[in-house]
Amino acid sequence: MTNQELGEYLKNIRENIGYSIYDVNKLCDISPSYVSLMENGKRKPSPIILKKLANTYFLDYNDLLKKANYEELINFDTNIEGMDKKPEGSAIVLVYGTIPARYSYGMYRRYY
Repeated sequence: MTNQELGEYLKNIRENIGYSIYDVNKLCDISPSYVSLMENGKRKPSPIILKKLANTYFLDYNDLLKKANYEELINFDTNIEGMDKKPEGSAIVLVYGTIPARYSYGMYRRYY
């Protein structure tokens, strides 16, 4: 689907459920302007936003990922459970966002 088609799809579902943009803001913690940009096809929703919307709109998350052209994430999510062989001494780490890597000296001051 294009961004425009995905936006229309999400808007139709939101309206059929009876939610306003402000209801989605309260339920998903997504700004009303972001929801509007998505629904108008001017902004592609991230996988994290799609996860929130899938839960709120009662949709299948993998189906929504497919509609948003995130097929590589669908295969990744389904293949993790079936991973039998991995290199010795390695680990699988899933990251669902960003982690700021700032270090503030004052916060970690040691006192002897």
